[in-house]
Amino acid sequence: MSDLILIVLQLDLTCLRNTSRLLHLFQQYDGLHDRLRLVVNRSGSHESEISAKKAEETLKMPISWHIPNSAKSVHSARAKGVPIDAVAPGSRVHQSILEIAKGVKPAPSQEQAKPRRGLFAAFF
Repeated sequence: MSDLILIVLQLDLTCLRNTSRLLHLFQQYDGLHDRLRLVVNRSGSHESEISAKKAEETLKMPISWHIPNSAKSVHSARAKGVPIDAVAPGSRVHQSILEIAKGVKPAPSQEQAKPRRGLFAAFF
């Protein structure tokens, strides 16, 4: 029922294999493949075993977004129990998450653009 499904993966063999299996499963459902987007987490990590280009070739699907590796900032935010923007506003990881949010935000429809009129419009 979702309009968009984000699949988050890391560039290692195990994760790539599991993502490939998941994509194969999703291909069994009509129209589902068009709603899938890939997000690479910890992009640029020294632990990456596979390049992004090789991952795209293997999965036969483009990578929509990359979240850079920023272990220090992310661990600090997680330990404090706060969002990343409270610990590292303006950081590369924060900017990439904002980019994803903008990318999944639906375009305003004509109905939303019209001003409401009527007796109760002031209340809503």
